[in-house]
Amino acid sequence: MIASSLVTFDLASGQLARKGRVQILLEDPSWSALCAATARTDSATPEQFGEGSLQELEFERLWIKFDGQGNDFPEILADFKCQAKQFLENALVSFGHYPST
Repeated sequence: MIASSLVTFDLASGQLARKGRVQILLEDPSWSALCAATARTDSATPEQFGEGSLQELEFERLWIKFDGQGNDFPEILADFKCQAKQFLENALVSFGHYPST
């Protein structure tokens, strides 16, 4: 049996190297789970929420990317890709809600 789950993201604040926007994508990179508005300064406080669904936690991937300012196809300045399960476990451990291994 395969269960699907809903994951929510809260993008609170951060310090950016330059103006741009943060996106969080799950298995389907054509649809963002969270796409923050383009920051106007290097201190971003978007306070935005996003959500996405995970179909098979063992196989899903998560992609966090930082786009520069641009038109329809902005330049990717930085990105991070990992297994969604590992990302979620690390997040739970860092908040003290999951036993570390």
